[in-house]
Amino acid sequence: MGSFLALDLGNSHLTIGLYKAGHKAGSWRLSTDARRTADEWWVLLTGLLAAHAPIDRVALASVVPDATLALSEAVERAFGTPVERVDHRTPGILVDVVDPASVGADRLINAVSISRAGRAPAIIVDFGTATNIDVVDATGAYIGGAIAPGVGVATDALLAKASQLPGFLLEMPASAIGRTTTTCLQVGAVFGFAGLVDAIVERIQAELGAPCLVIATGGYAQLIAGASRTIQEVDQDLTVDGLYRLFGALETEA
Repeated sequence: MGSFLALDLGNSHLTIGLYKAGHKAGSWRLSTDARRTADEWWVLLTGLLAAHAPIDRVALASVVPDATLALSEAVERAFGTPVERVDHRTPGILVDVVDPASVGADRLINAVSISRAGRAPAIIVDFGTATNIDVVDATGAYIGGAIAPGVGVATDALLAKASQLPGFLLEMPASAIGRTTTTCLQVGAVFGFAGLVDAIVERIQAELGAPCLVIATGGYAQLIAGASRTIQEVDQDLTVDGLYRLFGALETEA
């Protein structure tokens, strides 16, 4: 029996999930570069996944149109199977917003991941290039949410505009009172984004009329979750698991 390959192509990273016989066999993250050619993607993918062939089925959720074609070409050449691209028209995706075509595939697949795991209703916080806060109702439908700047984007913009501020590592500050410029920046970034998320989540829960699961994913999820009072769980493979739950039968581990 072959494997199922799930690809989540975001502006910062390509997240890869490999599944065999109903279980995840591995997951990886590669940097996204829209200039990368099909040949370059082919070298990366074959080097990473050659030992796991054959791969029978590949699904792709992409929010980077400029890289989608090259990545799809590389996958088809490497594994001899066509790429199934996911959007709002894909069977099994439930979406209830004004303009379904405008919703990123990753946001829709995250809703599928929660719904197929039997965990709806829920609020999903995805810390990527943007900070997406998405709502899944009790029926499993994606019903909207909020978009804010990403943690990295916001801090990069600040440093680009403020010439005297130093570069710094994003890590958990020891207190809310920064005693150096670096710790002041860490407080603003970590506690600031935790506060942003908490404020929006609490407003959403008030509109829903009841608390619900709040789950985070994405590159800064673990860091910001540690300072948040509303985030309950972190799942870095939420999106790739959602692709497999949509097309296959991923079993939820006890």
